[in-house]
Amino acid sequence: QMYWGELPLSFAACTNNQDCFRLLRAFRADPNQTDTNGNTVLHLTVIHDLPEMFTLAYNSGASLSIRNNLKLTPLALAARLANKREFEQVEETALYEIEENDPSSHQNSAGFSLVTSD
Repeated sequence: QMYWGELPLSFAACTNNQDCFRLLRAFRADPNQTDTNGNTVLHLTVIHDLPEMFTLAYNSGASLSIRNNLKLTPLALAARLANKREFEQVEETALYEIEENDPSSHQNSAGFSLVTSD
């Protein structure tokens, strides 16, 4: 059974309809709104392995830090699903976000240690 989310923006993301996604965002659809499973648009792009849509959603304001009902962020969800491509994309985005927020100390941050391995 396919899971498409329960919100118009989630459905646009799951079907990889970038034009519809942009239109809904222009009308202020919230990319951080959660469905009954606690999933946001980013969680759904991970579930459906849609890297281009992940980038579009993230660049339009979707948060990497929201946890779903299983307490999983999009990064943790990608790891749990063993989706290497999505995991690497979310990891790279998270590292960029950490560096952008505090370029001098990102290697000492908790977020950095969560998304890197020795």
